[in-house]
Amino acid sequence: MAVMWDTADCYFPSLWFNGHFWKSGILPLWNPFIFNGYPIFADPQSQTFYPLNIIISFLTSFSAKVVYMQLVFHYLLSGIFMYMYAGFYLKNTAGRLVASLIYMFNGFMVNQFQHLTMINSIVWLPLILFFLERGWRERKTLFFIPAGISIAFLIFAGHPQTMLYILYIPAFFSVFKCFSNDDEKHFSFFPLKLLILSMAFGVLLGAVQLIPSYEFSQLSNRSGALPYELVAYSGQLSPANLATLLLPDYLGGVSGPYIGNGDIAHSSIYCGIIFLAVLPYSLIKGRRETYFLGVMALMAVLISMGDYGFIFRIFYYFFPGFDLFRSPVHFRFIFAFFAAILTGIGLERISKGEFLPKGVKYGYLFIVYSLLLVLILIAVNKPIMNKVLPNIIKDFLLFSVLFFIFNLGLFLLKDRKLSKNLFYISLLLLAFFDFYIHGSGASTIGAKMLHNDWEKESSIVSAIREKMEPLRAEKTGTPLLSHEEVKDGLFRVYVEDGINQHMQFLPYFPYSYLKLAAIGFNRPILKRIFMVDGYNPMLLKRYVLFNSNFRDKDYKKFLMLSNVKYVLKSDGTIYVLPDSELLPRAYLVKSAIYVKTPDSIIDKLSDPSLDVREKAIVEKPLEFKGVDVCSGKREAEVVEYSPDIIKLTTESDCPSLLVISDTYYPGWNVKVDSGIKTDALKVNYCFMGTPVPSGKHNVFFEFNPKSFKMGLTVSVLSFVSVIIIFLIRIRKQKHKII
Repeated sequence: MAVMWDTADCYFPSLWFNGHFWKSGILPLWNPFIFNGYPIFADPQSQTFYPLNIIISFLTSFSAKVVYMQLVFHYLLSGIFMYMYAGFYLKNTAGRLVASLIYMFNGFMVNQFQHLTMINSIVWLPLILFFLERGWRERKTLFFIPAGISIAFLIFAGHPQTMLYILYIPAFFSVFKCFSNDDEKHFSFFPLKLLILSMAFGVLLGAVQLIPSYEFSQLSNRSGALPYELVAYSGQLSPANLATLLLPDYLGGVSGPYIGNGDIAHSSIYCGIIFLAVLPYSLIKGRRETYFLGVMALMAVLISMGDYGFIFRIFYYFFPGFDLFRSPVHFRFIFAFFAAILTGIGLERISKGEFLPKGVKYGYLFIVYSLLLVLILIAVNKPIMNKVLPNIIKDFLLFSVLFFIFNLGLFLLKDRKLSKNLFYISLLLLAFFDFYIHGSGASTIGAKMLHNDWEKESSIVSAIREKMEPLRAEKTGTPLLSHEEVKDGLFRVYVEDGINQHMQFLPYFPYSYLKLAAIGFNRPILKRIFMVDGYNPMLLKRYVLFNSNFRDKDYKKFLMLSNVKYVLKSDGTIYVLPDSELLPRAYLVKSAIYVKTPDSIIDKLSDPSLDVREKAIVEKPLEFKGVDVCSGKREAEVVEYSPDIIKLTTESDCPSLLVISDTYYPGWNVKVDSGIKTDALKVNYCFMGTPVPSGKHNVFFEFNPKSFKMGLTVSVLSFVSVIIIFLIRIRKQKHKII
């Protein structure tokens, strides 16, 4: 069993890349292999600063199997942290273990197994609440330190949407705690105070990721609010998916075939038979806190339903952050969290001998089986449901058997014919069997793809490498390039996709990502193949527009400026461009054209009279003007190429503009010979360059982003400051004891 989709195609290559550089003592700030160069440190989903991944990088290499174990380890962590947090509500161990199993293996966690950053982020919710709850109950402000560290881990885990959703939960809890203080009848500000301190400390610790990510977001395709239609409709839990609470295979969403709307990963809210069986025990005659948990669970479902749920529009317009992300269906993990706690509370009441009245019990059974009957009748009468009808019947029979076993155990416990210990052992076995049966065959877990398959190159990638020089085809197991490979030319590969299928959503989607399936999306990174394309939801906006608008206006120039030599055609053939249609990674042009308005640059580049071999477009006036007539030598050669340093030599008979077909990004500096470092220029809309005088020169480009240095400074100072505060508090306490 292994994982597939995003973890195999996006996260695994990034973890492999980052891991090699951490182990080599090099900061993984820039990835030159995708998107013509990409600020990997600023993309939160690359998890560049996630402490657990950094530790793994020094202990071993990120092979496919190690990535799988990383995911499994986080499932284990989610159960441990839930067990810790559930202790505030539950006395018995079995109830806490059942709550942990629900949080670990609910429908969301099974469906999202291939989304590594999402799973890595969800882990930290119960731990954050654990430390906050300790602080709230003991009224100790110092708990902001472990709570803040947990929030920082959440930030580094790398899924901004999940991070936003998670941070709202302690906010709702703190407001509730302010009005329901057990020790005081009046409003208490302390819960909010502790939350604000914790979040502030977590944000400051995470500044090394947040500041670069904020800078990147302002330049990206995801800057600003997304349209409501795109947010709500791109991924929402349909009313039909609510059936998965009872029958997880109702739409074929777990073990297939899948007949529901949208992504199969968005299909299930299943939280197990025990949750359904004990729900009335949780809510009837509950405390205010129990009702709060129930309301939060219901709210989570309604938000997940997007435009189907009447409250999502309120959150989109009035709650900060909800307008920044697509697919509100991801909010359903919050439902699983509260369902786990409510299940534990119900089991706690059963352990105390609080059984339901017969009328309530039989009424609840009637409601549950009436719903099941309605769902089955719908399935029988809808032709499309015939594809999954066997799954539905199987689920119904399994539900009935497990539901009967639970109620039989409850009956024997009530009549004292079964000891509590045996009842709880049976309960744990029942929960484990339930989740194992419904999750082990999930298509989203990727049983069809073995670990080694991730690392195997596709036949297309093999064919591309055969077209390259022999040295480029050798395997070295590291993303660093040798001198011989640099001399090879560093040309890129472009994958054709025909007419842009996402023009209506520009700049949110640059093209159809499906065109990358043949090469394994981002997996060519493992073979050190330079790609124009890449697979990631967060891209530079200029890159997106260049790869859509300009490509469609002048395809030949688009390939030249992108340093493309190999074109993968839609029929699978590989076309090698002739030298007459190539531009090298670095080249000299004799003059620069200043265009003040960036939006006009693509039109100017598309002008048939513009020869991109001779002229380039810049966005600020230059003292260097170049010359229109320069028939002498103009040569540029890359002599060293690493992710954050590019060394070149130039030789020309007249002043020229050096152009590099690597993406421009704030933080690229350039120095000619021993001169002063200056910022690299934006050239040709999304690339970079610098003026060079005539003669022979050494040119050094270095990626040294201010956002990283600023973020690192804030993170380090925050950590040191809190250590000092902690030591001072400890010293004061010692003096009080003396």
